[in-house]
Amino acid sequence: MKMTLLPDERYENELPVRRGDSAPSDASMNPRYGALAPLAVAAGIACAPMAPADMPGLGPFAGEWGAHGERLTVNADGTGTETYRGGSMNFRISSVQPPPPQPEHIAYGHITSGGNAPTGSYVTITLVDGGQGALLSVLGADNSLPFCKIVNGT
Repeated sequence: MKMTLLPDERYENELPVRRGDSAPSDASMNPRYGALAPLAVAAGIACAPMAPADMPGLGPFAGEWGAHGERLTVNADGTGTETYRGGSMNFRISSVQPPPPQPEHIAYGHITSGGNAPTGSYVTITLVDGGQGALLSVLGADNSLPFCKIVNGT
């Protein structure tokens, strides 16, 4: 039984190639963008940065924290700054360990600029005292430095 193939306008500039033959030198190699669109959309979704709403548990970390002349600011988008007598360090939170029943509620991130540790070094913030306190740890610098939540400016 011989099958008749219907012409497809997407391929009208291409010459037929039989299995095992090499492609003729004048064969069209134009990409078919319609077929690539779903792949491009999927890649964009997979590579898009997480929005705060996509990072469960970030909310309790957001806000201002203080400790004897130092200040810790965590923004709703996961960026933050530690300001201290010697300067400042910027960081980005990339994930949050869920709250209890886990033993601790911890945000994990990395330095984006400033500070005494190299860019990319780890930063962790652990909530304590029911979320009224936070312990900041930074590679080569702070190790569980305690901060208190600032509410209404104090």
